[in-house]
Amino acid sequence: MKTEKYLLTQNPPCAIIKKETQSSLPDEESARRPTKRRQQSHNARQRARRRFAMVTQHDIEIYLDDCGFPFEVVSEGIWRVESPDNNVTNIILSYQEPILLLRVNLMNIPDTKRETFYERLLCLNATDIPHGAFGIEDERVVLIDTLQVENLDRNELQASIDSLGFTVAQYYNELKAYFRAS
Repeated sequence: MKTEKYLLTQNPPCAIIKKETQSSLPDEESARRPTKRRQQSHNARQRARRRFAMVTQHDIEIYLDDCGFPFEVVSEGIWRVESPDNNVTNIILSYQEPILLLRVNLMNIPDTKRETFYERLLCLNATDIPHGAFGIEDERVVLIDTLQVENLDRNELQASIDSLGFTVAQYYNELKAYFRAS
């Protein structure tokens, strides 16, 4: 494919329009040779890859320290974290690349009024929980959240832990009341 350019040259006493034809397909040799633009693009992609490198387990421990969350290593890739502001001591973090799973085991499911209890959990999921959701696993109520470790940062981890701690502090007694009402 050929493109045509019209160049306006200022040659006194009058302007001359000159037609220049140029192929838009590079010759074989120039196609293989890296241009400055291609090299800059390649360098930018390399910098982006380094900037968004996968967060490691060590990075997560640094984030927890930086945020001031007391924690203990349960096993490799699993931590028990406390949220002292909300008096919650059993937030479990599990590193399962490509995600970090945050989980709080809340309570057993009540024996009676289950339908009302489930409805309340669903309403809370839809309206009141900024991070995570209530779930049910093996007759237990759990509160979970997941974070992508590919681009996880300290602020995102802190917001998730704070949200889980706040949710437990805010709704535990209300949910526990379903046991007394049975």
